Amino acid sequence: MKENKQPMPDPKAQIRIGTGVHQGIAIGRALVVRIRDTSIFPIPIGHQEVEKEVQRFRDALDSTRGQLKKIRDRVREGIGESYSRLFDAQLLILEDASLVDETIRRIRDQGVNAEWALRTVMDHFIEVFAQMGDPYLRERGGDLEDVHRRVQALLSGASHHHDLSELKEDVIVVAPTLTPSETALLHRDHVIGFITDGGGPTSHTAILAEALGIPAVVGLHDFTSQVNTGDPMIIDAALGTVIHRPTDEQIQKYEERKDRLRRWVGDLRQSRDQPAVTTDGVTIQLMANIQ
Repeated sequence: MKENKQPMPDPKAQIRIGTGVHQGIAIGRALVVRIRDTSIFPIPIGHQEVEKEVQRFRDALDSTRGQLKKIRDRVREGIGESYSRLFDAQLLILEDASLVDETIRRIRDQGVNAEWALRTVMDHFIEVFAQMGDPYLRERGGDLEDVHRRVQALLSGASHHHDLSELKEDVIVVAPTLTPSETALLHRDHVIGFITDGGGPTSHTAILAEALGIPAVVGLHDFTSQVNTGDPMIIDAALGTVIHRPTDEQIQKYEERKDRLRRWVGDLRQSRDQPAVTTDGVTIQLMANIQ
């Protein structure tokens, strides 16, 4: 009796173009991360329970504040003071009177659970940012959603969940989106690159990826739904290119390019502190102006 062997699948390498973050190359296998949103729906709260619900909301805000301060301090120590200020902005969201007071008002006036009151208020603010013409301001909606997801997780009783700082092997993270706080917690030794369906070059996620030196491509729309954990991937962040299930020839080509890039960066680091003098002895002063 003949063994019925299944034919090996054709790799059919798929090339996608998005927005590159940080000029680097990553070659590895995908780790697909799904959004951990919980179902949120209105639950009537009896009059005698309303103030307890308000306090539950305030407690969740306090716990979120503690989480964000720890992330801010980690970023300050690992990347620098200027990047830690991204989380000062998130901490200010928790103090925003229009957000906090309106959520409490809805809990009291509508007699609903804190999860639903917060969701309806946040939906309004996120929609306002989504309609803004300035791309930079539009991207700030991601910070609102980041804070919102943390508060909702605490309201649901999830005081801790595993994050990407706990990885034990090298991966390329593929996700619908990564929030700034999730990006800040990436394991710098094992997350060799990441790809997201959403996001843009001015998002705080992209800014943190650049600071961490992690090659990334963002804005690939529905790409996550086409990838399985373990799929081989290549990221060329300089070109904003992702190759899904690359061929052996493509992997070899990019391994060689990655090695050349590594040597080039090493040469630059060795010479960066040398005086800027031309071959005929003219000293050049290098300056930059940001407006």
